[in-house]
Amino acid sequence: MNRAGGMGRHEPLMQRLAASGSELVIVIGPKDDRTDTGHWTGAILSVTGKVKGLPTVEQAIRDGLFAPGTGRYLATFDPKKVSKERATEARARTEHAIRAMRARQNGERIPPYISPSLRPSESEVASKRAESFAKNTRLKFERVYNAAQKAIEAGDAQTALVKCKAALALLREDSIYGEHQLQLEDALTKEIERLQDAE
Repeated sequence: MNRAGGMGRHEPLMQRLAASGSELVIVIGPKDDRTDTGHWTGAILSVTGKVKGLPTVEQAIRDGLFAPGTGRYLATFDPKKVSKERATEARARTEHAIRAMRARQNGERIPPYISPSLRPSESEVASKRAESFAKNTRLKFERVYNAAQKAIEAGDAQTALVKCKAALALLREDSIYGEHQLQLEDALTKEIERLQDAE
């Protein structure tokens, strides 16, 4: 299906854009991301294709930019004259439009748009990763430490020694017990020494 309804009827628009000398335009219109072509609203387009990494006006038209009833139009866009937040949002909308256009071409589901203001910051992501790593390390440590305790209770000094060394290595990967960390390390080190002396 040709969503553009043929490029011929858009020729006057293309000529006006070329004559204006503006290279960048932004798609203005209702932000309804649920519609079939809603991904174009807020995206930045290159008029001639000279700006690498941006979709062209022609590509957007062929993908349904001006589908009936959308109420969209184009306005010149100067990234130097907009706020940092608006420029970030426009970049994100453009990246989403490119992904959506490619998904449609490949017959795939169009991914949902997530505003940069709703995305976690890099520091938040790093913090979550660290928190998850610490949690996983703590769980691993507790499993290995419990196995060491069971081996000690069963009188299996060799297994206990291996498990205590593994527990100490996990404990030293990260500060997972805060102010009690050093006490645990010290206790495990002494237990390892005791088990080694008993061999």
